[in-house]
Amino acid sequence: MKVLVLMTWENPKSDEGRKAWREVDMQYYLERIEKHNVKTSEWTDGTGKMYYMMEFENYDAYGKFMDDEELHRDFAHRCRLINNVKLNVLREAL
Repeated sequence: MKVLVLMTWENPKSDEGRKAWREVDMQYYLERIEKHNVKTSEWTDGTGKMYYMMEFENYDAYGKFMDDEELHRDFAHRCRLINNVKLNVLREAL
């Protein structure tokens, strides 16, 4: 059963916030996505609201991707730089 992770947030409105967001090193995160063969997609509604989707083959694949302390530190750091972060873990409807 496929698992979809939907993350939404609002981009920072201040110049300092946008600068801090652009300076975030995404290399570790991107390497993990490639290593675990995660399908990703990023969308915006044009007003600064962002939608980021990650698709996993099953809950085991999701668990292996998320079972990483460095990844959690990375998420925690990045989520402090943006506004109104929401994370939803979805599964296919039966």
